Amino acid sequence: MLYLASDQLTIPQGQGDLPSFAESAGYILGAAASCSDIDRARIFEATERIREILEASAASKSATKDCDTAFLDGLAAGAKAIGSGELDRARAGAALAVLERMIGRERSSTGTGAVRGSDAD
Repeated sequence: MLYLASDQLTIPQGQGDLPSFAESAGYILGAAASCSDIDRARIFEATERIREILEASAASKSATKDCDTAFLDGLAAGAKAIGSGELDRARAGAALAVLERMIGRERSSTGTGAVRGSDAD
């Protein structure tokens, strides 16, 4: 799969977009999880929000399963991209920040790791 760059990633607009979104989000999170300098809490929060979005958006259990498979494929590919040098740590961190903004889990500007979003305000 050709993974979307973080500046091209958008929230899925229809059922057909969900697996692609799931795989691209997984790629970003897999890469971020492979970077020791990225806070694990950020990765956990973003992963949980992605799961919420996918579960709420999928029209059936089959669609949810397809998204789970795509997400796991993306996680593995993201980790591999960091390991191979295809993606560097700075780009992985920047992509995670974009993903966090998209899904409502943006880090606060204080650097404390707190998140902003509708349920964190």
